Amino acid sequence: QSFKERQQQQQQHEEKARHSVHSIIKRHYRDCRTRSQADRDLIEALKVAIGLNTTRTAQAAPRPIRQQILRVIDCVSLVLILSNTILIGIETEIGMHRAVEMQPQPKWAWIVETTFTVLYSIEVLVRVYIQRRDFVC
Repeated sequence: QSFKERQQQQQQHEEKARHSVHSIIKRHYRDCRTRSQADRDLIEALKVAIGLNTTRTAQAAPRPIRQQILRVIDCVSLVLILSNTILIGIETEIGMHRAVEMQPQPKWAWIVETTFTVLYSIEVLVRVYIQRRDFVC
């Protein structure tokens, strides 16, 4: 086969794939009258991915950026939780020794607890700002 024939076969294959996805989307629209926002977003993302004309193209563009930001926030949250867990263990160990010796808790423990509380609060506020209505649902 020549290059041109292979290219035409590739285009025909892509067109069949687009048609299959398009028919799946149409069937989904027909079968489901009520859908959640996540289902609608998935359908719109599929339409944009396969190049179908859609009225929500402008709204679909920011979604990946939000998802990337949420992934970063998830990673930061994981680091916060793990470091807080380690510091709670250290604080408990030191606190037990101080309690046996009848000494007060160290001041740094209060500072660390307050810092983590502020960081967790900032995380929740950022999530609420980015996800908006999706945060509650």
